[in-house]
Amino acid sequence: MPTNVNRFDVTLDSPTGIYRPGETIVGHVVVHVTRQLQINGIHVWVLGQTEVSWTDKPGGRKVHFDYEIYMKDCITLCGRAPNQRGPTTSEEKPILPAGQHDYTFEYKLPDVLPTSFESCHAYKGKVYYLLKARLDSSEEKVRQSKDRTFIVLSSLDLNSYPRCAELVQVKREKHLGCCCCCRCGSITCLLRLDRTGYVPGEDINVDAELQNHSKKEITASYVTMQQIVTLEAGGVSKQSTADIFRISGGKIKSGGSALYHDIIHIPPLPPSRLDGCNLVQIDYVITVGVLPSGMNDSIEISVPILIGTEPLLHVIPPGITVGPSYSRYSHSSGEIEDYSAEDYVRGKYQHVYTYYKALYRRAVTQDGECIS
Repeated sequence: MPTNVNRFDVTLDSPTGIYRPGETIVGHVVVHVTRQLQINGIHVWVLGQTEVSWTDKPGGRKVHFDYEIYMKDCITLCGRAPNQRGPTTSEEKPILPAGQHDYTFEYKLPDVLPTSFESCHAYKGKVYYLLKARLDSSEEKVRQSKDRTFIVLSSLDLNSYPRCAELVQVKREKHLGCCCCCRCGSITCLLRLDRTGYVPGEDINVDAELQNHSKKEITASYVTMQQIVTLEAGGVSKQSTADIFRISGGKIKSGGSALYHDIIHIPPLPPSRLDGCNLVQIDYVITVGVLPSGMNDSIEISVPILIGTEPLLHVIPPGITVGPSYSRYSHSSGEIEDYSAEDYVRGKYQHVYTYYKALYRRAVTQDGECIS
């Protein structure tokens, strides 16, 4: 850094760097010069966009890439606008006296924006928002720049979707064949949820019944909650799946049955769909599955669920005021961490979402129960 500019920074009035669509960002560009400096301008760009990319196979050369832009606006704080043409006046090339200078700026976010998101899957999908401050001076060819990421959290109110408050039950019966000309009986899977709409911090009560009426042994059974991320690029889509929760059961003999009752705790997660984004789609499903002996593919039934940011009103106990906090979730370790202003300063702002601690009724580590 040139010795005549010993500080150039962009800061936000929000200590956590979190904003909702439609809110106004208030920030500051701070410049400290050790001597008088003539500048061309000081500008702040407000950027928001989605980028997706993947290759057809690991190490492959063909890359699918696409992006969409939500914001790309420039705020001129001092001097000449970057796209301004014509002769430069003295007012457009101001002189900064030695010392510290603080330039305040405001920017109203659009009313519709997708939630900040970064895929932790094999394929890259990222929704991000950025402030980019820049100082230009023809004197000694001085140029300073500073980036500051901020977080956008959009709303998905579950009360706008009344059907997600209803109990759901699905059943599937699969007839097995021992060979091309005979049958080996059937396997029946039943999955029941008390509702299909939840917010991070809640528990999902999962009931599943498995009945083995076949001549084959069921070698494995399981219940999962999965996040499915679909990326779009140039008319081509790519899908990846990650387990949020998974519990495996034991074998089920011919003529036997098993009953699952599990409680799945929902960690901080982005809302379903990712409204406002045309390149990334997020879905969540609860699945129960079995693998019969001698078969390569499991028999599964799934129920889509809706992860929102505003809880269903009827699930909040009377007299309790419920408000969200902000937390981070690690897909690799399963840990949930509180998010604070100190985390934002340290750059630990990935995967931060709303989280309702008041609805947190169970420890993060689930010990599912299977009764055979």
